Amino acid sequence: MPEKGKPPVDWRRQTLFLKDDNPEEPAYLLIRDSIKGGKPTMWQMWTISYTLDTPDKVRDVDAILAGRPTETLTPDPDGGMDAKPNAPEGAKSWNAILPSRELEGNRFTAIGQLGVDVEYYIASPTNTPRHTLRWGTDWIVAQTNKHERPEYQDLLHLQMPGDGTYFVAFYPRKRDMPAPEFSTLGEGTIIKVKGTFGTDFGFLSATEANATGEETAFHGTAASVQDRKTGLVLSLAAKGSVRYKGYGLAAEVPAALRVKAQELTVDLPAGLQPPAFELMKPFPGATLSLTAPGAWKLAKPQPGVTLERKEDGYVLTVPVGCRAVSLVR
Repeated sequence: MPEKGKPPVDWRRQTLFLKDDNPEEPAYLLIRDSIKGGKPTMWQMWTISYTLDTPDKVRDVDAILAGRPTETLTPDPDGGMDAKPNAPEGAKSWNAILPSRELEGNRFTAIGQLGVDVEYYIASPTNTPRHTLRWGTDWIVAQTNKHERPEYQDLLHLQMPGDGTYFVAFYPRKRDMPAPEFSTLGEGTIIKVKGTFGTDFGFLSATEANATGEETAFHGTAASVQDRKTGLVLSLAAKGSVRYKGYGLAAEVPAALRVKAQELTVDLPAGLQPPAFELMKPFPGATLSLTAPGAWKLAKPQPGVTLERKEDGYVLTVPVGCRAVSLVR
């Protein structure tokens, strides 16, 4: 950092968790930190990994892992097993503190120690330095690490000289799963993630905003579109609206629209989270606007649930405590 930041600094973090109904499919985080105060700041993330670098430099994972230390298990006095590192002679020492070095670009990969790698995509900032270093220890007190296993981690360090936004995709994946492609849309408010599973669009903004990208249109502060093999899901994490390929959802509460060929399902929250230090409040009911091609009706009558056809779509009214409503053609 060129200089140290000093308070006051206004920091707001938003996270969007995107997952699939199938637990074997990708699940990952989008993290957006909005900073005001005109002071230098830094953003850090640590991974338990063997190394962190650009995808090109870690493409040959077998070569990277060829010299990694193995472990020899031996009985300990308490009846358990001690794990002792056993690095091949002349191999690179993975259990070492390494100094800071600068990284180039906006895509980085951490090669994990547990068979799971992490893909980073930096949507913002785009023109500030990135660094990494390695830190750890060969011994941790028995209370936290009974087998005295070495633990070393790799840092991803970002920085900004003043006001701005850190917007990062944190995408863990099993090593045999291909990494997706990332891109930024909507003037920096949408991260697109495209892979073998399909295509996702994640939208985050510190204040209510409009954003468009490709076939998506968002209004609000947090929403997503998941066009996956398992189906299409339009989701609002807060009040707002989302549209994609002829389908749309608008509401004053968090909600999701699940699209299948002959069925639409609207999912609703169990409760609403008020400001910090207050308990979650029961879902009070809501009126939602839906857009979908074709003619739709309620799959079955539900107490307090109504569906009204409008010129530009449907108005769905749901009562207190309702968790889901299904529509059929």
